[in-house]
Amino acid sequence: MEQHTLDVHLLGGFRITLNGQPLTSINQSRQQSLLAYLMLHADSAQSRQYVAFCFWPDSSEVRAYANLRYLLHHLRRAGPTLERYLEITQSTLQWRQLAPFRLDVAEYKTLVTRANETTDSDEVCKLLIQAANLYQGDLLPGCYEDWIIPVRERLSQTHVQLLQVLVDQLEAQGKYQIAIDYATRLRSYDPFRETSYRRLMELYETAGDRAAALRVYHDCLSVLERELGVEPGPETRAVYERIVNSTSSPVTVAQPVPPGIAAVSDERLVGRREEWQKLQNTWQAVIQDRPHLMLIRGEGGIGKTRLAEEVVIWANQRGHLTVRTRAYPAEGQLAYAPVVGWLRADVYRDKLRTLDRIWLVELVRLLPELLSANSDLPLLTPLTDQGQRPRLFEALARAVFSVGLPLLVLIDDLQWADQETIEWLHFLLRFNPTAALLVVGTARMEEVDATHPLSTLLLHLHRAAQVSEIELKALDAGDSAQLAQQVAGHPLDAETIAALYTYAEGVPLFLVEAVRAGADTRDEDKWRWHTGRAVDPMPSPMPVPIPSRVYAMLQARLAQLSPQARQLADLAAVIGQSFTVDLLAQASDINETDLMSGLDELWKRRIVGERDADYDISHDRIRDVAYAELSPIKRRTLHRRVAQALEHGYADDLDSIARVGLPGE
Repeated sequence: MEQHTLDVHLLGGFRITLNGQPLTSINQSRQQSLLAYLMLHADSAQSRQYVAFCFWPDSSEVRAYANLRYLLHHLRRAGPTLERYLEITQSTLQWRQLAPFRLDVAEYKTLVTRANETTDSDEVCKLLIQAANLYQGDLLPGCYEDWIIPVRERLSQTHVQLLQVLVDQLEAQGKYQIAIDYATRLRSYDPFRETSYRRLMELYETAGDRAAALRVYHDCLSVLERELGVEPGPETRAVYERIVNSTSSPVTVAQPVPPGIAAVSDERLVGRREEWQKLQNTWQAVIQDRPHLMLIRGEGGIGKTRLAEEVVIWANQRGHLTVRTRAYPAEGQLAYAPVVGWLRADVYRDKLRTLDRIWLVELVRLLPELLSANSDLPLLTPLTDQGQRPRLFEALARAVFSVGLPLLVLIDDLQWADQETIEWLHFLLRFNPTAALLVVGTARMEEVDATHPLSTLLLHLHRAAQVSEIELKALDAGDSAQLAQQVAGHPLDAETIAALYTYAEGVPLFLVEAVRAGADTRDEDKWRWHTGRAVDPMPSPMPVPIPSRVYAMLQARLAQLSPQARQLADLAAVIGQSFTVDLLAQASDINETDLMSGLDELWKRRIVGERDADYDISHDRIRDVAYAELSPIKRRTLHRRVAQALEHGYADDLDSIARVGLPGE
């Protein structure tokens, strides 16, 4: 087998080896970018003037030339063994494609070209699979220079088309499981491309796994709704309805399943063994006993919805009725919004019309579409007093049970549910004492205070022994390592696993998004802190880019704080380490009463936690986002206040404070 002396990888990050040994001396992003430019344009000599303009478009010609000379000088010093590959003259630069040399981009293009020229379907699949496996990520994803953007985009479009053709070829050959694997890869590569979800749904449907197909639709619905604020289009909806209305029996997943965990999704649930067992036990008890609420609680990103969705699909696979609904922050003042979503589920489409007229009259208040099949129903006036609610509550309860039992319902984000929904839920759980109904709810309890209707509901249900609670904690190091490698799709070295665990601190969302952002590649250019915002860099305990989804979630948590609590959070972010109440008091202009109130709010919302005798921000990523949201002027002001407070409080030990330092210094 041919041995490549020089091996260069640009897809997914910059990696270069000589005789199998990494060339770690070429570790500057601009050096790597120049090498990549020359390698990708190796078919002809490149004008030094044009290269200088590409890399320093905003500099004068003299300065750009000087920058290029300086970069070439340091590149030759960092990689003297590359001299024979570089042809440098007074006016041109060129990469000599001398053997033995291998460039992953060139090999990828060759495989695609060969596949396009081949008529044998087996050979086409073989070549496309090799190319797909070679594409480890976008072209130098950490490089943001103008010249690379169109090149990267063309390769990205080629890769999407390659995966689409490969999936079609594999399906035509009846290789459904392999087709599903690459369709899943296509969906993960571009999570906003609706056609990818639809294609994967169709493959699962063809393979007989309707539960997995429905899970893909739910993922599509969640992603589009959360990230783009839109719903799936009519074509995707049509595929979904066809699958739901299929008369074939649900087919369970054929792969081996670890004890206690059902293989109900593309990525197996990691950890949560005790919690999963508790959910299964509760479901079995509900079938034999009475209605019950299972509340899964924990901070944002800890995996509440992931665990709840797992049990929904697990129950669905076993032929039980399941429904999903959720509350939204914008709907907090919209009465019964989660209930309306519940009763508009497809499983209720034909059942509601079978209810007695007396109940349909009430349901029309919330479901006016029922008038299309019952035009003679009167339109009732809105509810104006408490005396009218019992009949509406009973109508909604009868509607819920019209589909039969046992029934499992997921209500996501109960902390945002309106008071009417919470009060009706209490009524529902008491309406039929023998009904096999399990309501699985998720909630961020740091957003639920003593006056929240959910707190009252839990108090009453605990007295009646009709509620159980699961509080999700951070994953331990072992489960975090398993999750990181599952998402990455390949083994990770111990150093990378440890770094990711330090970065995410066991929060699944942070870990997953970090891996998807490429933080597992060991590319030094990626291991630097940035948020995508034009702010000054701040040293971070684990400097990995904050993925947009994580940033937005933490930004929203901080936005919910009162003004005095937000001011204290900003100060804590500037301090950059554990702090005392005295330090906050001296660095802020908040009176003692507001300070204690604000600190208590931060503690209740889990923005800060106790650490020995001090306080500290509960997660480094919260600190990063809070700091990034500060304007440069406000940062300098807060840094000055903190420095003055430290100088005042530690006048006898300034050397130790100087050694510790502050973020941004």
